Amino acid sequence: MALAIATVADSISKLSVTGLTIEDVDALSVFIIPPVLAPMPDYITNFEIEYDSFGSGDVAKKTIHYDLNYRLYYAQVGSDRKLAPFEGLIDMIAAILDAVIDVVNITGAIEIMPTGTIRPGIVLAPDGAQFFGCDMAFRIAEFDN
Repeated sequence: MALAIATVADSISKLSVTGLTIEDVDALSVFIIPPVLAPMPDYITNFEIEYDSFGSGDVAKKTIHYDLNYRLYYAQVGSDRKLAPFEGLIDMIAAILDAVIDVVNITGAIEIMPTGTIRPGIVLAPDGAQFFGCDMAFRIAEFDN
């Protein structure tokens, strides 16, 4: 069985969060139009294989874990003179976490859960533009049987 990272990424892009665009790794926008949750350049991290049975190669049953990393671009800095975007940012983070936690079945994986620390604040876009946002990671588990 092949890893289903692309399938899992597609499933994540189809999560429903009101007012948010979630980008897929094979359909990234050239320009950031917030709010958008986009894959980060270091998209796949913390890759681990746990053997569930004896054997080697494709004979052994395995559980594979990895993190998929995203950056939330909520609002461009300077688009509002107040910190009003910050309150909306916190609400959007909560909505994303709710959507991920509530997933019953994610195509390509057996489990998806938020992981790591979420630090709301200023994040940089690839072009150097500043946005209110944060980085988020989702821990994925797949069976390879």
